Amino acid sequence: MELGKRIYELRKEKNLSQVELAEMLDVSRQSISKWETDASVPELDKLLKMSEIFGISLDSLIKGTENAGTETEKLPSPTYKEKTMIKTIVGTILLCIGLLAFLIFSVLGGFLGGLFFSSPFIVCGIICLVFKKRVVLWCSWAVFFLVDAYLAYATSISRASILHTLKWTESMNYARLYTAWASFICLVILIIATLISFRKYIFKPNTKKIVIITSLLLVTFTFMILSHIYGINLSKALENREYLSMQRAIGFQRFLSFVTDWFKISSFVTILVNAIGYFSYKKGAERN
Repeated sequence: MELGKRIYELRKEKNLSQVELAEMLDVSRQSISKWETDASVPELDKLLKMSEIFGISLDSLIKGTENAGTETEKLPSPTYKEKTMIKTIVGTILLCIGLLAFLIFSVLGGFLGGLFFSSPFIVCGIICLVFKKRVVLWCSWAVFFLVDAYLAYATSISRASILHTLKWTESMNYARLYTAWASFICLVILIIATLISFRKYIFKPNTKKIVIITSLLLVTFTFMILSHIYGINLSKALENREYLSMQRAIGFQRFLSFVTDWFKISSFVTILVNAIGYFSYKKGAERN
């Protein structure tokens, strides 16, 4: 059996349309059509991803071994339409809860109170409706980002406080130190979860991907430099300013530090994921 026919039959077994399979593989519908008619051959990373979607080994997909159908039966999974419907329902429920929380807490505690308590539900609801994959992971990152923003602006608690753990005293408030450690541990857990989620990701270098990663690194370094310069000159620039100006300057410094911190986190995770994906790509290329 030719590769195109195997892709067609396996796609039908999973009740997937060409458009749905194309979305899962991040390609066009025309690409699926060409593969199934043997007008072109999928790249290695797409073959690996298809083997995961169809629940068979790469060898079974390419060579069409007899146990391919058996492997598919052993790994039943919800269809693409079923997953989409579930995400739509969950997303709608979360949005409704978020709007209700906003109305209730806005009446009880004002606009900011309503925004604080409703934003996790609203953001996660939007993620469920917009994102096609890794919804739980992105919701976890979104909630952590919102909590981190609250800690940075409302309490001035920073994860950098853990560096002073041995020098911390009771007068410095141990609750702040515990919160900083909790934030750091949650960040580490999220990074590990992201790496596990992308463990089968294949990174095949191309100009577009390299430009995106390079741009992210350049923006990160730019914010790091700006934050460092602003932090050094802040005390000098505020010596003769009014109290209101001081508050604005300190607020801007917190904002700059927060943005810089998240650019560093984004760059670090992006580099790790793509490095692991590149090693997987090289291993796959060597085997074939």
